[in-house]
Amino acid sequence: MDLVYLASAKSVLTTLLSIVYFLVCLVLILIVLVQRGSEGGGLGGAFGGGGADTAFGVKANLAFKKTTAIVAGVFVVLSLGLAWLQRPEAPAPEPGVQNPAGQPTPGLGGSEVLPPEEEPGENPQ
Repeated sequence: MDLVYLASAKSVLTTLLSIVYFLVCLVLILIVLVQRGSEGGGLGGAFGGGGADTAFGVKANLAFKKTTAIVAGVFVVLSLGLAWLQRPEAPAPEPGVQNPAGQPTPGLGGSEVLPPEEEPGENPQ
């Protein structure tokens, strides 16, 4: 596959997920503000009290809690997905190029150093 095509598809996917993420954030904010807490009537209590119960029914508090949990789960999944899409790409190693002698080798924790390679025909002493 062409790398330009993959980069373009990744950019489009990131944009779409960012838009959905923004909408999920707004919905989550509204749901949290409307539901009744332990001390008050939520946002509905600020505008006349009990309006949320009248508009959404008596069992609205349970429905709001379930909806909040679902939307929060979607929020977390989208957050992780966007973070994964935005991670920096590791440069691909060039074929036929080896690490110079004495350089840390990737994958070994950076603390181990490979010995210099010997030329063919040299006798180690």
